[in-house]
Amino acid sequence: EYSFDDRYLINAVVRRDGSSRLGAGLKWGSYPSVSGAWRISKEDFFNVSWINDLKLRANYGTLGSSNIGYYESLAFINTLTTIAMGVDQQKQLAATQVRLANADLRWETLKQQNYGFDLALLNNKLSVSAEYFIARTTDVLFQSPILMTTGHDGDAPRANALTLENKGFEFSATYRNNDNPFGYYATANITTLKNKVLELGYGRNELYVGNTVTTVGEPIGMWYVLQTDGLFQSQADIDNYKNAEGKVIQPSAKPGDIRFRDNNGDGQINNNDKV
Repeated sequence: EYSFDDRYLINAVVRRDGSSRLGAGLKWGSYPSVSGAWRISKEDFFNVSWINDLKLRANYGTLGSSNIGYYESLAFINTLTTIAMGVDQQKQLAATQVRLANADLRWETLKQQNYGFDLALLNNKLSVSAEYFIARTTDVLFQSPILMTTGHDGDAPRANALTLENKGFEFSATYRNNDNPFGYYATANITTLKNKVLELGYGRNELYVGNTVTTVGEPIGMWYVLQTDGLFQSQADIDNYKNAEGKVIQPSAKPGDIRFRDNNGDGQINNNDKV
């Protein structure tokens, strides 16, 4: 950490982290970070009486995450199983693998940039902070569903599959007044955040989990459901709910049932209408 005249500030950190939860030979990771700031209000040319402090700052840093359960890089074997063998069907001890393993589990890595400023004015009564950030997480430790055709119906193995990007803006302002015996302060803040999936891994572009879908280029875990369009009020409503070809879309509905949108116009409600 270095400071020159409290005007030019530099900070650098290197973390070295290890976790037994990850695969053999992949348990360690190094994560450097560096930040710098320029306190403009300390410069001789700066002469604004109502601004007490003004600092510009920027940083770039990396962090690792191993936020998964224990032993996920190893196979789980259940040895309580028995099977009947031979003509006399004698019981024999057996073993079965109940969870698939991924020996290649490694650190999930966050790389983040921040650009902002800190401002104090009105005799330090009002402080303002604003920041823009870009964060990209690679090798996200994600439990991805596997095909039933694998013959395995247990937990899906963890994998370093996803790549995510988050961008956003943070702003906060605090007003303090301690001039009187009764002091007070008030703070307001606002944050925007936009996340996007950059990669799903294994050549996939879409991933369906329950009532959500994750698509490359879109936010993670978007709702993927049928679109409602009010309630049927009467039998006439049901009979008149038709597609362009005159086909009744929900013929088995009753008054009071939910009306769903036929988004593809084929005259029926099914998975192809989900949005």
